[in-house]
Amino acid sequence: MKNTPVIISSLVAFAACNANLAAPGIPAGAISVGFELVETVHTTQMSGFTQSQRGVIVTQGEFDVFWADLHRNVSPQPAAPAFDFATSMVIVAGTGLRNTGGFSISIENVASDGSKLFVQVNETVPGPNCATIQVITSPVTAVLVPLSDHVLEFVELEEIAGC
Repeated sequence: MKNTPVIISSLVAFAACNANLAAPGIPAGAISVGFELVETVHTTQMSGFTQSQRGVIVTQGEFDVFWADLHRNVSPQPAAPAFDFATSMVIVAGTGLRNTGGFSISIENVASDGSKLFVQVNETVPGPNCATIQVITSPVTAVLVPLSDHVLEFVELEEIAGC
């Protein structure tokens, strides 16, 4: 199976946690919400997204369009997983095109203060001494969270890899 991504891997959750394991920008009283990794793709060979993005998907139809775009450069395209969008939604983050390897993106925390969902997005960039593959990349990640009508606020963090 060439270039087959791992789908719905391990639970990365902080469910039922009353402590805030948050980054700057997430209120101290916010409670972490459980989430599952849906997909992480690191290169244009597997990601069809060229622009930076942050967003939420609330229907299977929207997810199917996202999945097709995500795997636009993969043949054959893997089948899109089905989710219960009556109880769940998918949060997406992507870097857009990067000129080399060494870039990554992850959603590290989703926390609620009762009116907002704070989504901690970590982007890692290669440091000046890092040897990177010379290929255009386009990292994307998506997580499944419980359905919420709260306003989403993305909290952006950038880390420079030490190499």
